[in-house]
Amino acid sequence: MITSQETLTKARIGWAYYVNVFPVISLLSNNLKDHDVELIRHYPKHINTQFRKGELDIALCSTVTLLHHPHSFICSHWGVCSHGAVKSVYLASQQPNPKLQAHIKDAQRKLAHLWRSQRYSSLFSDQWTSLEHFRKLAGVGDFPAPSLDLGHTSEASAALALIFYKLWFGSSMPHNLDEAHRSPLKLYIGDEALFHHHDFGFKVDISSTWSELTGLPFVFAAWLASSQDTTRTPSWNVLTDCIDKANHQAKEVLLHSPEYFWNKLKSSPYGDTYASISKETMLEYWQTSIHYSIGAEEKQAIKLYLSLASEVLPSPHPTL
Repeated sequence: MITSQETLTKARIGWAYYVNVFPVISLLSNNLKDHDVELIRHYPKHINTQFRKGELDIALCSTVTLLHHPHSFICSHWGVCSHGAVKSVYLASQQPNPKLQAHIKDAQRKLAHLWRSQRYSSLFSDQWTSLEHFRKLAGVGDFPAPSLDLGHTSEASAALALIFYKLWFGSSMPHNLDEAHRSPLKLYIGDEALFHHHDFGFKVDISSTWSELTGLPFVFAAWLASSQDTTRTPSWNVLTDCIDKANHQAKEVLLHSPEYFWNKLKSSPYGDTYASISKETMLEYWQTSIHYSIGAEEKQAIKLYLSLASEVLPSPHPTL
């Protein structure tokens, strides 16, 4: 971590290399090319870990990072968000499971009905005690808790999955199996989820589930600064201005010339990775499933999410 007495000679900025942020990152990389900046790309969990260790100054981190990095803060009005079905974060089972499907559907209906019947603020005052209490108030029936494979790449999505697991089954400690195909439910995220979107007998888009329950978008990641000291470094304005510029540019290009990013992706060194995804699917994903701006609703969603996530994650979490 940089102290206020130190000079930042090479700023360290990190992000995940998932395709959901490709429009922004491709432009951001170009905006930063003339600056002395170290760019770190990795899976979200690795970026989060590096950020918490003080190895990154600014990073596009899973929002759950805010729970266990007390000095970090959201430093930009941009992130990775979705309002409704995101198509790249879901719980799935290889085989149809009608009883499990029926239970989840009924649980969601009851939870959403209770949520809508209450004033939002009252849920987190005297009437709100825990997810389990809310589950009981909604009248969610008992059902054997299935095993769950959360994977090892996404912390924000894993915490969101655990919130719903708690609401659906009354348990926050699912059993993880090494052999994913044996697990009744597995969390799929990012590029892997897009590649296999049509391969399952049963799946639940948990971004859509969140929006149906709360009426709010879900913020998977936000640009975080490691501490207030970072804002006093010479490179601070350069970094934040480049992030802001890249997001504004991405928004305009996606609105008027979205094929630009498709062509850029296909011509990139890892373009062949996305050969199984059609141009139409990718453009629809970038234009309708994902958005990057964090406004008042997104901030409200982050606050709510962190409050609920704190119930299902150990504190301090050993890997968060």
